This record gives sequence, C-alpha cells and structure tokens, in this order.
Amino acid sequence: MTVSAYIFFDVKLGKTQEVLNQLRSIPNITNVAVVTGEWDIVARITIDNLEELYLITSEQIHLIEGIIDTQTAIIEKEIIRE
Repeated sequence: MTVSAYIFFDVKLGKTQEVLNQLRSIPNITNVAVVTGEWDIVARITIDNLEELYLITSEQIHLIEGIIDTQTAIIEKEIIRE
C-alpha cells in the first residue's frame, strides 16, 4: 500500500530555485510548487511505506542546503475531482 504526503518547506531567502531543483531530482516527489504564505515550497511525495518516507526525508531532503524547516502531513484520505 502506497503512502502519500505533503511536505512544507521554509527556505532561506535567495535559495528557492536551488531547493526546487534539488527536490525535483528526487524520484518519489511527484509535484513541487512555490507558494505564498507561511511556507515557501510545498511538495507531494508518494512512497511505499513510512520507513521509506523516513529514509528519504532524513537522508535526502534534510540534507538540501537552503532548507530552514520542514513539516510533513501524511494524506489519510483524498478526493480527486476529474
């Protein structure tokens, strides 16, 4: 069973494009958006299980220079309109 989540990023000023490029290189990240408001970037990730989510966030995402903080929200239920 796959797991999807949104990851919200607080990014250092002037580092948005660099962080965006690094996130786009992670295969499990399906969408990335630069947004306004409290967070600078929002990414959607789809993985096989929570252990994989942990490994990707701790061993790849958290090592990206320019990221100040992250918050992850696991999707419990989703309604997609067509």
